Amino acid sequence: MTDYTFAEICSKLTQASFNSRFLYFMRMCGIDKIDVEYSGGGDSGCIDNVVVHSETLEESVLNELTTDLFQNADDDLGSYIWNRHGSFADGGGYYVSGKVVYALGLDNESHDQIYMEGTDYETEYGDWDEEKEEYEYEEENETEWHEPCWMREEGTYEANFSWGKAPKETNLSLLIKYAKLKYKEEVPEEIHNVILTAATMGDEAAEDYIKNKE
Repeated sequence: MTDYTFAEICSKLTQASFNSRFLYFMRMCGIDKIDVEYSGGGDSGCIDNVVVHSETLEESVLNELTTDLFQNADDDLGSYIWNRHGSFADGGGYYVSGKVVYALGLDNESHDQIYMEGTDYETEYGDWDEEKEEYEYEEENETEWHEPCWMREEGTYEANFSWGKAPKETNLSLLIKYAKLKYKEEVPEEIHNVILTAATMGDEAAEDYIKNKE
């Protein structure tokens, strides 16, 4: 696991796109890969499970993190699902089973990436037979697919298939989550001060964290 200074931890977990911050969060916490599994068809779809792969996290911490990520997966972790499938509505016999994979680069952080893979199941119908009141035939088709979403060295690969650099933003949610997971007792002063400063400036998540620590 890469060693970072406290200043680097605060910067990398607060000042970039969600994708960049989340993959750094994984790297700092000892998480190798996260699968966001989903399925859907007709006019609805949902996230079925979040699987966290780690060889170093204790089981209690792993369970806590998995529960937290699953409860909050729709907004951030699941964004690529809704970008690709929308509401899943197509008016016909269509079903998909897939996952969004957040994976750390094996060699270095520049190879951190996010991709989607899965299988589309589609039913093809023949003409409707009025006398028999049934279709002439029904044929089930399966199509496996793999789709890149984001890679740190390239930027971000959006759902409209255009390359662009990830937008910059400041958000303390992952820094707070990191502090809760890594430091059950005393939080390093550098990290505490960043969160405290945000709390004094009205950041609600930071305010809640500081109140709970007091």
